[in-house]
Amino acid sequence: MKTKKLKTSRRYFFGSYILGIVILTVVIFANILTQINILINIFFIVLISLFFLEGEYFIWYRTFYIEKDKISRIKGIFEKDRTMIPLESVAHTELKKSVLGRMLDFGDVIITPFSGTGNQIILRGIRKPDEILKYIEENVKRIKTKR
Repeated sequence: MKTKKLKTSRRYFFGSYILGIVILTVVIFANILTQINILINIFFIVLISLFFLEGEYFIWYRTFYIEKDKISRIKGIFEKDRTMIPLESVAHTELKKSVLGRMLDFGDVIITPFSGTGNQIILRGIRKPDEILKYIEENVKRIKTKR
């Protein structure tokens, strides 16, 4: 079994992208109809940029690894924070999908260890979460039956 590397999907930020496009459209029409102050234009450009850059930041910031005996989450760009759950200590797995997630096939897979919810790993906004959940559950079952 090889290691799977997962990242948050850009589909997860689809709502932010749509909101950014709507704000951009409103600003363009407002500029056409009236002469808006340059500072207000700069403010809206920065705001719109944040809607688009948020997704890119989180894609760089979080990486998930599913290995043969553990699941890891690495957070950070410059300073890395690693959280790891051995597959033998997985108590519960859960899948969450929004309506948009069902349409675009992305969602969250939540892995909770026996030590409680404070140490859980949430594979946030990953593509094909049903397949990932099945893959994790099969490997947890395989590890637990070996014992």
